[in-house]
Amino acid sequence: MQVKDEEYSLTRIDEILGINKRTVSREIKRNQADGIYQPTRAQSLKNERRQHCKKNVVLVGRLEQLVYRLVKKDWSPDQISNTLLIRRELHISHENIYKYIRKNRDSGGSLYTHLRQKKQT
Repeated sequence: MQVKDEEYSLTRIDEILGINKRTVSREIKRNQADGIYQPTRAQSLKNERRQHCKKNVVLVGRLEQLVYRLVKKDWSPDQISNTLLIRRELHISHENIYKYIRKNRDSGGSLYTHLRQKKQT
């Protein structure tokens, strides 16, 4: 089944599916090809994006050393992430830095003691 953007208004799709029209709009824009939304293609694209998602991030080499040093200097994970992004050196999300700190703590490390809010790990 192929559904063109013009066949149903976002409000009508919202009413039928019970999904906010902004969510529907993002879905259509993200997964349409040549102005046509194809549900099977959208599902395939979603599955591909999921496969490339890194849930268990492992920091290695230069990135691990840099994050370790900056946390030891009492930088927040947000500061580290934003600074690396601005410098265009490396990209890592603040969530992954928190995961790294949690993993360090669970293996006996003390990085968590450098966080401003101790309850976040």
